[in-house]
Amino acid sequence: MEKWYLLNKKDSIVALHYEFKDSLRTKNAFFNWIDCYGPKCTSYQVGSQFKKQNRNSLFLIGTNHLVYLESQSPIKTEALIGILNEKKKDQNWIYVLEIPGRKLTRWSTMKEGELKELNGQKTEDARQKTI
Repeated sequence: MEKWYLLNKKDSIVALHYEFKDSLRTKNAFFNWIDCYGPKCTSYQVGSQFKKQNRNSLFLIGTNHLVYLESQSPIKTEALIGILNEKKKDQNWIYVLEIPGRKLTRWSTMKEGELKELNGQKTEDARQKTI
């Protein structure tokens, strides 16, 4: 695991990178995280939409890697993915979970550099949840 905290006068960025031995352990870690997410330990399913207060977050879940970023400023997902690997066609992410501050989450997947949105659950109850 790598953990980075970048600080300046206007913002702080938290960057976490986990590497696992296999995809089962990677997915298990991510599912454990969303099963008890945030200070109130709220449980979410893949594709569910919810709101998070204030800060912006991004999860990238790969075969053996889990990347998490958090910032007060908006996170430019595609630009960040390009930084992680300049060869766009080599990018494969099982899930890309964008959690913009005070807005509904966006779930996607990326195969061979192509980002595609997942059809999420859009129930009224899920829309009103706030962490």
